[in-house]
Amino acid sequence: MKPKQLAILFVAFVVVAGFVYFYEYKGGLEREAAAEWASKTFKISGPEEIVGLTLQTEQGEVSAVRDQGGWQIVTPFRVNAEDGQWNGIVNEITQSTIDRVITTELTDLSTFGLNTPRATVTLTMMDNTEKTFLIGAESKASKDGTKTFVKWADSSRVVTTDNALFTQLDKSLFELRDKTIFQIEEPRVSKIVLEDMERKVVLEKLANRWMITGPIHMVAVPNAVNSLISGLTGLKARDFVEENPQSLKPYGLEKPVGRAQFVYDDSTTSLEIRLGNKRSANEMYVHWLGDHPVAIIDTTQAKQFVRTAFDFQDKKLKPFDVKLADHLTISGDMALDIIKRDTLGWFSEAGDTLSTSKVESLLRSLSSIQADAVGEYYAENLALYDLHQPQRTITAYIGDTVLSSILVGTEFESESFAKWAESPHVYKVRNWRIRNLEKSVHDLK
Repeated sequence: MKPKQLAILFVAFVVVAGFVYFYEYKGGLEREAAAEWASKTFKISGPEEIVGLTLQTEQGEVSAVRDQGGWQIVTPFRVNAEDGQWNGIVNEITQSTIDRVITTELTDLSTFGLNTPRATVTLTMMDNTEKTFLIGAESKASKDGTKTFVKWADSSRVVTTDNALFTQLDKSLFELRDKTIFQIEEPRVSKIVLEDMERKVVLEKLANRWMITGPIHMVAVPNAVNSLISGLTGLKARDFVEENPQSLKPYGLEKPVGRAQFVYDDSTTSLEIRLGNKRSANEMYVHWLGDHPVAIIDTTQAKQFVRTAFDFQDKKLKPFDVKLADHLTISGDMALDIIKRDTLGWFSEAGDTLSTSKVESLLRSLSSIQADAVGEYYAENLALYDLHQPQRTITAYIGDTVLSSILVGTEFESESFAKWAESPHVYKVRNWRIRNLEKSVHDLK
């Protein structure tokens, strides 16, 4: 084929390809976009175009505005909104599509239930203009489910759209508002005081470390403190009963059954949340002191207020570095005396060679043994716990230095009293934890 013919064919190919691209592909996309736009009920390009909403339904009137921080309810009063609910509403509005055009020359609103609409919705757009649409009665004449009549307030055109539009926005004030009860700035908290009818627990951040300072003084487990903070700030209301309470007495909040006080690092800012009486068998009143509503929480949530010092402490009786131990003794019925001889391994008193891995497992059990409850923090009379003459004493040494010595009292149904020998704190330990330490020479071979 001659070069001139090839050139002609190439030009023809380019022309055809261009036609296919611009008409079939690009033109097809444009026609598809135009059809999608024509099918929209409200001709709004996207949710971001709507910056304010007023909803009027049988459940009342609620208005909200959106800013960079999210949605804020402004009517019937100013309160944080549930962003997910409001975003769901604007998404439904902008994604709503026309099922059928019923009429373009409306003469009687009552025909479609638009004289007393189920919902009147006013949109505030990004350019500060306002648009209002009405949702009328349900239309049952549909092949694929219930539809509803809709029109712009200033238009005579009535269409039907999916009833999901009405369902999405037919919400109560409670559903539309943020249900968070209590908020704090966690990094600023330097002191926490918990009180209920029986106890008081004080936690303080000292040198950037959480400590229990009442009723005992010991290091707090950071995760336990974080759990408390997240638990209280994560409380969600089941109901709000009074927005601006004139008196806390009707709710049992003047003399609460539980309270949590958070002091900030400036020592002047103090926030307090209180737990009051029961409203029903499964509900309790709760209130964040100040300009905040009285709310209802589930009784299971109320457990956040009932904490003891034990909840925040390390439960291990006396941890130690297992690799340092070279001697272990157990007195009592299951007496044991084993020793480590340099690099030769572990041996019994009689010279039996023991399994190093089994002995190290026993030492790890001793190092990690933990309390399950408090007997008494400052026990002056150990005889009360059968620890003045313990049933067994389990001691790990390095040379002549004691790494850990645990005293165990009489075994009861499921637990025994136990303590680290040098500590005044007596704890309850489940018996299975003690039995993990009762090994014979035969068990360790």
